[in-house]
Amino acid sequence: RVLARALNCLEVQPNGEACMHCRVCREMDAGSFLDLLEVDAASNTGVDNIRSLIETVRFQPVAGSYKVYIIDEAHMLSKGAWNALLKTLEEPPSHTVFILATTESGKVPATINSRAQRFDFIRFSESQLMVQLQAVLKQEGASLQADAVALIAHNAEGGMRDALTLLDQVLSLGENPEIADIEQLLGVTSRVLILELLGLIKGKDAASLPDFFTKLSERYFDMQAVNRDILEVLRELLVIRLTASKDIPADLVIAAEWFGESDLVFLIRQFLRSYKDLSSTPEPSLPLLMASLEAVLKSASTLQSSSG
Repeated sequence: RVLARALNCLEVQPNGEACMHCRVCREMDAGSFLDLLEVDAASNTGVDNIRSLIETVRFQPVAGSYKVYIIDEAHMLSKGAWNALLKTLEEPPSHTVFILATTESGKVPATINSRAQRFDFIRFSESQLMVQLQAVLKQEGASLQADAVALIAHNAEGGMRDALTLLDQVLSLGENPEIADIEQLLGVTSRVLILELLGLIKGKDAASLPDFFTKLSERYFDMQAVNRDILEVLRELLVIRLTASKDIPADLVIAAEWFGESDLVFLIRQFLRSYKDLSSTPEPSLPLLMASLEAVLKSASTLQSSSG
């Protein structure tokens, strides 16, 4: 949409950005710009859908300089739909621009790739997301503690839109919500809990593990989310051990000293296996309990932590 706006803006800026105030830009904001057509390929996969779209290509733009077709989730199109679209992509009218958006470019046929300009979008870093979230909070006259903003940025997984959506959800909790409430809203496991579990494994405290997971179950934690968050913390600890990372939270620095690199690789493999087993277990916490117990038993017999 940003590209469509820039292509059609009546007062486009020297740097190529749209002016944001001309008639075209206002119509774009209102969703009433007639020359922007969006197609959801996930629900319009067939050749007939594409043929209907192609029939409109020959018509001149109504409101702007270009007709822009955005095909979202383009990789979902059928082989027949791609073949129907190919001729138009080879020789598009001068007033027409196709934008094929996809998260799985490998599924786009080579014949299409060779006729398109490809632009790969990378994820935002957590620090970039935090800067933007702080700017939005300031603009909205709202405030959140730094830990809460960092938690939102982390769970957005590089997506700016996801970060802003999560921010809206968190702000619905009221002014300065507790971190525990935000974690519950976002469906994430507190790092304190994960480090508590890793502390039990480090201390070879097998007897406390059943009670730990029973308490998680009683608090209605989603065990798949718990497993995913355990893996993320283990990944962070491994990165700390392998690289000279900066700006690392103090609790992770301490936890990184609990295990050697081989220990962390072993733990990651254990919890990857438990994540797979979650889909077939009668008791959601059982794969996590088994992974933790195996880690303790292995630790007691062969693993040597870096702390001695």
